[in-house]
Amino acid sequence: MAKGLAQQQDHSSSRSDATCRVWYVLGSFDPVTKGHLNIINRAAGLYDEVVVAVFVNPAKHSLFTVDERAEMLGEVTMGCGNVRIERFHGRLV
Repeated sequence: MAKGLAQQQDHSSSRSDATCRVWYVLGSFDPVTKGHLNIINRAAGLYDEVVVAVFVNPAKHSLFTVDERAEMLGEVTMGCGNVRIERFHGRLV
C-alpha cells in the first residue's frame, strides 16, 4: 500500500478576498485504494483545489506504471471538478 502525505497551502494574491485553498495529496498510489479515494473526495469537498501528485519511486517495484496510476486516479475522480492529477518525479521541498 502506498504511503501518502497531505498538506494544505494557501495561494493568496495582494487582495485579501482572493484566496484559493489548495490541498496536496502525495503518494505512489500503487495501487489506488478506497482509503486514497476517501481522502481525495473529502479534501475536494473542503478545498478549492486538490492536487494529487503521483510519485515515481525507483527503489520500489511498481504494479502499475506512473501513467497507468495517473489514468486510474483521473477516472475515479472524474466527478470532482476541483481535483487535478499530476505525475511527479524527484523531490518535493
